[in-house]
This record gives sequence, structure tokens and C-alpha cells, in this order.
Amino acid sequence: MTPEVTHDEVVNKEPDSSEVDQPTPPPPPTPRSGKRLLWLLLIPAVLVIAALFQPLRHRIQAIIDRRFYRRKYDAARTIA
Repeated sequence: MTPEVTHDEVVNKEPDSSEVDQPTPPPPPTPRSGKRLLWLLLIPAVLVIAALFQPLRHRIQAIIDRRFYRRKYDAARTIA
């Protein structure tokens, strides 16, 4: 048989150390601020990669032009 608990015992009960109000942790950052930071990092990164890729693209394009338009390049070389 379980002992009965009276209303006065429940109301006047001392709180345990686990029941004492703990300071609430700060809220996590909002997803919106994370997305803004991502865009602020992503845009300059894309611009830097594009700037670094341009010289390589021009070299590859020159090789392709010489390979497929050889006659045009040979004629230009002969005239010069």
C-alpha cells in the first residue's frame, strides 16, 4: 500500500536542487543570420574563383582556336 500524500505536503514541499530555476541559455542564432553570412562569404568567393579562372580559360581557348582554325592562324603568320 502506498502512503497518501496530503495537499499541504505537496504545496509546502521544498524544491530539490534540480527543480531550482536555472538561468536559461541564450537562444540559438536565427537561421536567417546564418544564411546572410553564407551569402556574404559565397559572393566574394565566386568572384575570386572567376577572376582566377579567366587566364586559364583564355589559354585553353587559344589552344582550341589554333587546333581547329589552323589555316587562319597559318595565313596570319605568313602575312606578318
